[in-house]
Parts: sequence; C-alpha cells; structure tokens
Amino acid sequence: MKSIILSVLCCTLVTTLVADSPVWKATQGPHTVYLGGTMHLLRKRDLPLPDVYDQAYAAADAVYFETDLAVLESEKFQRAMLHYLTYHDGKTLDDVLQPDTINALKKYLEFRGLPYESFKTFKVGLLNITLAMLEYGRIGVNEPGVDQRYHDRAIADGKKLGFLETPEEQLRFLLELGKGQEDELLLYTLDDMDELRKTTRVLIKAWREGDLALMNRELIGPMKTEFPDTYAMMLANRNAAWLPRIDEMIKSPEVELLLVGALHLGGADGLIAGLKAKGYTLSEVH
Repeated sequence: MKSIILSVLCCTLVTTLVADSPVWKATQGPHTVYLGGTMHLLRKRDLPLPDVYDQAYAAADAVYFETDLAVLESEKFQRAMLHYLTYHDGKTLDDVLQPDTINALKKYLEFRGLPYESFKTFKVGLLNITLAMLEYGRIGVNEPGVDQRYHDRAIADGKKLGFLETPEEQLRFLLELGKGQEDELLLYTLDDMDELRKTTRVLIKAWREGDLALMNRELIGPMKTEFPDTYAMMLANRNAAWLPRIDEMIKSPEVELLLVGALHLGGADGLIAGLKAKGYTLSEVH
C-alpha cells in the first residue's frame, strides 16, 4: 500500500500534530486559511464526508486544489499523459527492468487475469498508477474523493478556484517517479498488493479522524526511509514550494480553503509544521 499511495502521490514522527479532524485552520489576526486533507478516492461507506469540510467550504471565498482537475480529465491531457508515460520505438519494460522484476510482474498480472502485453510499454510511474487503480476498483475504492467533489461543487456555485501546480508539473512528477529505483519501486508495490484492503481501511480511518501520526508511521516514514528521492519529490519539495503561496493566501483579505492530499499535512516537512514555524496559529476545525 505504501508504494501505491506514492503513485497516486515527513519523516520524523510529530506526535503533537495528532488531531481528530481532517480539516485545520491557520490564522493570523483576522486572516484565515482552511487546510483540508483529502483522499483522492473513497469507498461508498466513507460517505457522506465529515461536516467540517462543509463548514470550511461555506466560510471560504476561494477554493484551492493541488492542480486543475478539469484539465487533468480532459481528453487532450489524457492523450499527452499516455504519450509521455509510455515507451516508444519498440522499447518495453523488458529493456528497463531486471528479469526477476518482470517475472514478478507477469506472475501478478496472470493471477489477476491480465495480459502482460497490455502493460509492457508503460513506464513505471504509469504502471504503478494503473495497478493501483485496478486494485482499488476491485476492492470498491472507486468513489470520487474529497477534492473532486468540492471541485465540482465550487464550479456549480461559482466560487473562485485556484491551483498550486500546473497539470504539466504533476505529469513531470509521474515521469520522475521511481527514477533509478524502478525495480525496487515496482517490487515494493507488488509485494503490498496482498495487504491493500487492510491498509486502505487503516489509512482511510486515519484520514477521516485526522490521525496524522498514524499516516506518518504507516506511510510517510517508510517512504522517506526506503525511497528518499521519491519522498523529497512527492512531498517535501512540493510542500516547501507551496508554503510561500499559502503565506500569501493567509495575508490576503479573502478566506481560502486549500484541499490537498492528506499526507501533505503531517510530518516535520508537512504544511502544518511549516505554517507553525512561520508563526501562524493552527487549530483543528470541529
């Protein structure tokens, strides 16, 4: 599960950040920004969402997301993503991965009744995402997540939208995912598939209850230890790039709601720790 989240996708455990809400509020004087942790996919049983999201949404003049979800879903971007995340000119995974890794992949695909030929031109980033999505669908984790629901709602309500990254930047993250550790990352993902149902249940519980310490222990800590470059690229560096933007939001006269993957909130390199270090007051929304 750990590697699966990286695909969709610090450090030191910070137990003081444990909360019982998935939504936080950062304030300085009269200025406020709400930060909501999200899961990008959910199960039917996880709905309705906690009321605190509606509270923050109602108070917000603008809603910010990691990136423009409408562009991500567009046919043009999907074509571009498929082009950049697949091999061309006859190159396949057989030219990139070690024979033992290929054998493990083929064994898993055969177990699921899937032909290797359909996946052999996928780069590792796309392969990880695809395997994750197939497994999520198999266990019923296929409902739109928090961000998609509020993105659609904000459009319908005519609320101002903002984005922290461009879709092209997110595509670049996928291109770089596991670079130099392709075998290790894929084997790690395949090894975790058997535990997917259990770990998904634990992580969704941690997200819903705002248990950042559990997320750190189960995912972020191992990610930093076993894949430090991926950890830096997917979490630490992005959080550091976002903090100045959030700083500007807090100082603006508007109230903003920022919805980002829950793993971005916790840990020593997380957004909550970063905002506290800047002197903002952080509190859970109830």
